[in-house]
Amino acid sequence: MYRRSLNGYLIERLKRENELKSVDKTRWYTINNACLSSTLSATFHQLSYDSGTDQFISNCYTKANSIVTTFFYAFARTILGLFMSSTSVCGFLGRGSMFVLSNDQFKTFVIDTLFKYRHHRYNQHHQTNNEMKQINFGQCLEIDDLLEPANGFGDDDTIPKFDAILDLGAGDGNVTSVMAPYFNRTYVTEMSRFMQSRLRSRGYHLLDAKDWQSSTSIQSYDLICLLNVLDRCSEPLNMLADIHCSLKQSNGLFLLAVVFPLYQYVEYNSDHLPSQTLEIDGATFEHQVSSFYGNVLQPAGFELIKWTKLPYLCEGNLDLTYFWLIDAVFLLKAI
Repeated sequence: MYRRSLNGYLIERLKRENELKSVDKTRWYTINNACLSSTLSATFHQLSYDSGTDQFISNCYTKANSIVTTFFYAFARTILGLFMSSTSVCGFLGRGSMFVLSNDQFKTFVIDTLFKYRHHRYNQHHQTNNEMKQINFGQCLEIDDLLEPANGFGDDDTIPKFDAILDLGAGDGNVTSVMAPYFNRTYVTEMSRFMQSRLRSRGYHLLDAKDWQSSTSIQSYDLICLLNVLDRCSEPLNMLADIHCSLKQSNGLFLLAVVFPLYQYVEYNSDHLPSQTLEIDGATFEHQVSSFYGNVLQPAGFELIKWTKLPYLCEGNLDLTYFWLIDAVFLLKAI
């Protein structure tokens, strides 16, 4: 009986793997412009499948090829899951890393815009990069100016570093590690103490996840990131309000990633329900993104610089080599 069950499982897994390999990855990045408002259509920034994304998926296959290790982690996850949260289990085992943006995508989508702010201030004040301790982003450029690529954007050795980044709900720090090299200081928050340990081991500054905005040691952030966390928050509207307040003081930018279709789930609440509901509607990705921007982000005081569509990838398990959802990723400023 067990042999038949195992054979059936392996056949089903092979079928799922073949379906996964046949996925049209170009659809991860494309949208239907006809379903978008003029604002969202004009600010969409097209990205594509690149070597960084391919490397993450290749690493997933490398891990999945070790059958004994995969079975061990599946067994351990089942046992640990009896008394630990799913996030803590992943942190304890060192599995389940996430992927949102490759290095090249982060450069193109985020750093290019921050660089334009800095470049503009350089020309305005005739200062060297070493003299520029803080950039007052809000007084630099209009939104339309930020949609054009920056000139003079060099390789890693010539890109000026920004001061501080804050990644809220940073998990094991795998996504943060793509962004951190562009900043002198990296601050993070995380609820899981096992994930906190992994973040500390990377050298990141850990803030209180529930009271990060009250920290008196940090004056301002050049960039605040909330990547696939908003729909996991019990009070997402309060989270947006705190981020808005912080960015109004520092004139930094806000990088937000949200999975659509939207499904709110709070891991640390006993009923897993949020205290605040994100009121959006629409049956398609484009309609939900439009509703989210109009019903949530604009009332929260954010203005859209640009946005894109990306796959949100996660290391797999016994069932599949990797998993993917679809993200809308927004670059915003507080107004």
